[in-house]
Amino acid sequence: MEITHPDAIWLIPPLLAVAFLLWVLWNFIQDEKKQHAKAHAAHPLLICSSANGDFRASSTAVRDVRNSGRAAPNLG
Repeated sequence: MEITHPDAIWLIPPLLAVAFLLWVLWNFIQDEKKQHAKAHAAHPLLICSSANGDFRASSTAVRDVRNSGRAAPNLG
């Protein structure tokens, strides 16, 4: 009894399709990472100076800025 195996050439289009979809997904993820990094770099956290020695007010101002998303006030 001889069992014939079908040619595996029919696997080429599905494999190419899966590879293409993986490539698209990889590029989408990488683009999202780049956009997130650019957005994060566009809004840097401005830490106010504590040159006058008022560290408590300075740390409170930084905490307020992180919570509100606005620029830090000038303490000195």
